[in-house]
Amino acid sequence: MDIFRPQTPKKFEKLPPKPIKPITEEWQGRPVPEVFGTLDEEGEKKAYERKKAASKAVDISQLFSKKYDKELMKMQRELEWSRWEKRWEEADAAERNHLMHLMRKEQALLHHSGVMEQDWEAEYLSQRKLLQKIKKKEKKEALRKRNKLAAKEKSYLNRIGASLEIWGAFREGKRGTTKAQRKAAAIMIQKHVRGWLARRKFQKIKEKSRVHAASYTGFVKYYSRLMNKVARWHGVKTPTIHIDLKQVEEFMDKKRYFENVFARRAFPKRTIEYQELAGFFKECDLYPTQREMYNAVLGVTRKTPDNPQMALNEQQVAEIAFMIYVPDGTGLDKTKTRKSTWLNPLIDGKEANKFIGSKEYHNAKLSASMQLVFAAHKERKDKEETEMRRLKGDGEVDKEEDEESLTEEEKKKKQLEDWIRMEREREKLEEKRSRPTRDEEVVTYYQRGEEGLEEEIQ
Repeated sequence: MDIFRPQTPKKFEKLPPKPIKPITEEWQGRPVPEVFGTLDEEGEKKAYERKKAASKAVDISQLFSKKYDKELMKMQRELEWSRWEKRWEEADAAERNHLMHLMRKEQALLHHSGVMEQDWEAEYLSQRKLLQKIKKKEKKEALRKRNKLAAKEKSYLNRIGASLEIWGAFREGKRGTTKAQRKAAAIMIQKHVRGWLARRKFQKIKEKSRVHAASYTGFVKYYSRLMNKVARWHGVKTPTIHIDLKQVEEFMDKKRYFENVFARRAFPKRTIEYQELAGFFKECDLYPTQREMYNAVLGVTRKTPDNPQMALNEQQVAEIAFMIYVPDGTGLDKTKTRKSTWLNPLIDGKEANKFIGSKEYHNAKLSASMQLVFAAHKERKDKEETEMRRLKGDGEVDKEEDEESLTEEEKKKKQLEDWIRMEREREKLEEKRSRPTRDEEVVTYYQRGEEGLEEEIQ
């Protein structure tokens, strides 16, 4: 059976024209029967040509419109940009390959057997890996043997049912957690809780430090500089300052308290005068001597406070307070920075002037006070007379005889009395040398004595 195949036209054969498909306007209404109608071929042909010409005209206008030109330029620009990107990538890859080639070449030259021998390194690494494998194998073998022995013992105990129950009934171990487990749990809890508490405290101190400085780092610099200054002022040549969070927080609280008191006393000004410094300390419940304030102002301002109207700002007043009442951050012994004197006695590190007028302490009787003063005066006078006789040379023989007749306890007692006398004389000399406003202190001392005497008489 022959298969139908379409014949291809020959080279110069003219094909008959295809019939023209009639193009007419669509009928919108009821379809018209075309059985008996006649077809206007010329009209249909003209309409088709007009439509074809109109479509060509529209295509030409779109082809040469500005919008089409812009799109074409955009496409050409994108193609050109992609072409250039491809060229750049190829150039970068070529340069990278060239640099890698140079690097490999240099590395090959460096690691050449003629330059450096590294065979020992490879041999050492191989031996180390072999030893690690052997150790790992030995550990596995030991673990396997231990597990085998444990399984054997467990199976043996499981076979003995009755005796195992009896042994468990009479020798049952402690129930609950063991001591080691409790210890491990306590260590774990303490580790996390203490860390959390330390972080919380540190964050609190960092927030507090923003009141005194712009940042925590700036406050630490200011704190260490001030502690160094105070320690040097008290005679330490090379002080070492340690940052203790507890001491830092205490320092910030004290500084804030001094600043609040200063703000109350200095309002509406921003400074107070040197003569108002005693009132400032009294409001802070502190009672330093005039000499201590004088020295502290000299150490802070580097100026002698001869003028009573000398202006002191907030920072200077706080530093003066820390010069007198040394913070713990300096590492100094507070018992040695301040000395107890007759005008400002210290009782267990606290100022006795603080307790004047307090209900906890009663006024001493005048007779007892006078008796104490007279006894001290008489004792001092007797010692001065004996010292004078000793200097004049009177009774040297008697003195030698007395020393020979004294026992060891009496000699020690006498040496102690001589030492106390010398210390008191030294204190008197120091007070005389360092007494800028002695008259004011004497007046206040006698005024307080007269007030106590009036109360005693009443």
